[in-house]
Amino acid sequence: LFTEIEPYLSEDCVVINTIWGSNNRDKRDSIVQQKSSVREISLINHLENSRIGYVSFGSIAEINNLEISPSCNTKHAEAKRLVAERLLKSKLIPLWIRVASSYGPDDRRNWLVTQLLNSWVKKEDLYLENPGQMINLCHVDSLVSASLELIHSGQQGIFNATTPQWLTVEAVKNCFNILREPQYLQRTSGAFSPA
Repeated sequence: LFTEIEPYLSEDCVVINTIWGSNNRDKRDSIVQQKSSVREISLINHLENSRIGYVSFGSIAEINNLEISPSCNTKHAEAKRLVAERLLKSKLIPLWIRVASSYGPDDRRNWLVTQLLNSWVKKEDLYLENPGQMINLCHVDSLVSASLELIHSGQQGIFNATTPQWLTVEAVKNCFNILREPQYLQRTSGAFSPA
């Protein structure tokens, strides 16, 4: 695909890499993560002399903070860090958008609610492996809007795609069990990272 579009790339183009590896939680330590990072680094190397804009999406798993992401020590996190380091050292005009828990139509990001519902139907208590994990739910439409705004304003560097609404996994479970609206913790967006 990139060989086909390369003749049409000019310096005012922006390449947006949105499909990257597996987001399946069961495959966070899979070799597929390393393969994906090698492919993207190869693409960055290939496009580097074009000086075009390049947008890619990172993960909060890159940040070594178990409170934010239990996936921080996985191959997924390591692979994301490798791509970010290469991209930010490249001659491209880079934009690395670090994504928290985005959700939208027909996705599989509602893992916690699905598990809670299944346990409720079976009348079993759901054991939470990381009850203190902070989660931040950002709708995919908001993620797209924020990304386009950053692209159009010519921003570069690392940005966190989060909302000010944070809560723990345990808080979601408690709210689900008593069927009430969760009380979100107002936490400054991006406060968990140096970006």
